[in-house]
Parts: sequence; structure tokens; C-alpha cells
Amino acid sequence: MAGHPVALFELAQKIARTLAVLPTPLSLTERGAALSRGTLDAPVKAKPTPLKNNAPVPVAAGYMLREMLGQFTANLQALRTSEDPEVVHQARVGWRRFKSAQRLFRSTLPVEPQPSWEPLEPLLGFLGTLRDLDVALTETLPQWYDAYTAGDIRRQETWETVTQALRQTAHLQRKSVRYALEAPEVGVVLLGALRWIEGLLDTRATGEPSGNKPVTLRRWARHRTDRLHKQLQAATKDIGHMESQHRIRIMAKRLRYGTEALQAVLPKRRAQRWIQKSTRLQTVLGFTRDTIRAGELVAEANTDPRLVEFLRGVAAGDQLRLSSTPR
Repeated sequence: MAGHPVALFELAQKIARTLAVLPTPLSLTERGAALSRGTLDAPVKAKPTPLKNNAPVPVAAGYMLREMLGQFTANLQALRTSEDPEVVHQARVGWRRFKSAQRLFRSTLPVEPQPSWEPLEPLLGFLGTLRDLDVALTETLPQWYDAYTAGDIRRQETWETVTQALRQTAHLQRKSVRYALEAPEVGVVLLGALRWIEGLLDTRATGEPSGNKPVTLRRWARHRTDRLHKQLQAATKDIGHMESQHRIRIMAKRLRYGTEALQAVLPKRRAQRWIQKSTRLQTVLGFTRDTIRAGELVAEANTDPRLVEFLRGVAAGDQLRLSSTPR
């Protein structure tokens, strides 16, 4: 209720050494209201961060990073009870936004020890596999049901066997995620990350780390997003290979998340155009990636290889289409 926040962080970190403690962006009042509405474990999506054109860049970074980490941790909290695939998706979106922003602001942040993310790797790995299974079951496979089965009863039976096997795998994977959330080191890392972010918002962190003349947020944001856009343009000249497509998809995400986060201080039309472009690339390349991944998951389920070959054929067709698309 009163006092310096450092004392609260120190107490929380002592508790987190033996108990799983997750920071949450919601206050007790907000959690109570959500509980009364039945939305306590609902997916938490990205929220725009109010930004001022003349804000010091490190401070603006702190506000954005806090919102992004909050999206991640709020969805992790919901995952403890929720079966909604969207909660998994939004948790991963929150983490990707956070890591993308950390990379975006890296050169402007004070030179201080940043948290090591290594203890989060098991949890992030489980989340990634669970999301792949959810996408395969709810998005990728359903759209190919008619084309694959074509009224053939045996193929319909194969399809049902495959989907049942993947549902069981997803159920076990969700248990793995929840088990990982009970590891105290996960909470320790997330508390450390939040404490680091709060340090960026301290009044002592308003200067440039290099001691140079402060750069306005608007000027810095235009320069950085323009650079990201040019890098993406150069990368899309070679889109015919899996390796290049993977790289382009990552760069499209960086441009999208960076532009969305800084949209308030960017030229409106340019920001909208870049968001649309990066989202379109991310969607098109993600469709091919999801089909390939669905084939891998079906193969791992040790079911009828005909469905695996079918999905590989679909993915190969997508690859051919992408490589021949004019740019």
C-alpha cells in the first residue's frame, strides 16, 4: 500500500524461490470483476500503449515492454484453468511481441544486466508444440477434410483416428504446460523481468545510455521502422526456399509488432500500409508452415501414411505457388 516498489519485488522474489509466483497486470479489483463476469481465464489481447512524441525512448520502451510482458503473464495465468486454444495463442503472441520489442529497443536501453530467459525454455517449448497441435486440429486439418476423404468411408475413419490421436496428444501437452508453470524458476525469471522493466520507468532512466543528445521518440520510431521495412523488402526478393520463407516470416512479425507498438507516433497511412503488408506476408507464409507442421504431427502419431503424403503434397503446391508469385 505504501513504500518503495523494490521492497515488494524483494519479498515476491523470496517467496518465488519455493513457490510458483506469476506476476499479473490485473489488480485484485480487476480480477474480482472478471471473476464475477466469468471472464477471469479469458484470452488477453494486445493493448495500445499511449505514447508521447517527445517521450525519452527508454521510458517509452519500458511502458511498451510492461504491457507486452503483461499480456504474456496474464495468458499464462489463464492457462492454468482454460482449455481455450486462443489463450495459448495470445500467450505466444505476447511473448513474441515482448522479444521483438526488446530487440527493437536494444541499442537505446541502459547497459544493465538483463534477465536470462533460459529457465523459460521448457515452458516456451511446450507452448509452441501445444499451439501447433491446436492449429492443426482447429484450422489446418478441418479445411482439407473434404478434399482428402472425398466421401471414402475408409479415409473418413482414418481421419477420425488421426484427429483423436492428436486431441489426446494436445491434452497431454496442455498438462505439460501447466506442470512447467509450477516450476518456481519460471516465476523468478518473470518477476526479474518485470523489475528490470520498472527500472526503465524510473526517472533516472530518462537519458540516452551513451550520453548523447536525447532523440525524440517520433524521430527514433520513424528511423527504426523504416529500416525494418527496407530489410523486409530486400528479403522478399528471395522467397522460393523454406529457409528464406522462415526468415521473411520472422522479419514480417518484427515489422508488424514494431509498427503496431509505435503506431501512435508514426505517420498514419505509412503505419497502416506496413501493418497490412507484414500481416499478409505472415499469414501466407504461416499457412504453408502450418500445413507442413500438421503433416509432421500426423506422422508422429503413427497413423495412415496416406494423409501425411497428402499434406506434403498440399505444402509442396504452396511452395511452388510462392516461388512463382510476382513480387
